[in-house]
Amino acid sequence: MTLDTQGGLKNGATTTTNYYSYYTTTTTTTTTTTTLRRLLIILLLLLRLLLLLRRLLLLLLRLRLLLLLLLLLLLQQQQLNDYYYYYYYYYYYYYYYYYYYYYYYYYYYYYYDNYYYYYYNCYYYYYYYYYYYYYYDLLHHRQCHRRHDN
Repeated sequence: MTLDTQGGLKNGATTTTNYYSYYTTTTTTTTTTTTLRRLLIILLLLLRLLLLLRRLLLLLLRLRLLLLLLLLLLLQQQQLNDYYYYYYYYYYYYYYYYYYYYYYYYYYYYYYDNYYYYYYNCYYYYYYYYYYYYYYDLLHHRQCHRRHDN
């Protein structure tokens, strides 16, 4: 740097102090920005790590619950089998009760229908009956009468 007669700098040169001040300010700003970015990245990584730990903990809790249920099943296998068979037989009997009830209902009406069929067609029926057993009961056809409804 060259000083002129008035104590100023020649050729537009800058002082060392101003240059150092600019360099220090720029460097400080750049360093602060980089530090903030690094802190933000570290915080994001910590947050991601916490989320992964949370998921792992939930998975372990689910596994623990499954293990407890498995242990319960192993310890109470007989009771659970009894309950299962009880439920199975309850369903089984309920089904067959319904089935027999339906069968009884059907059979009742089938019998009821054949009852009228028998009375309205008794002579036709006894014609075949006497074809095989006419020498045992020749007069049985007289007991067969047509039913009269009120």
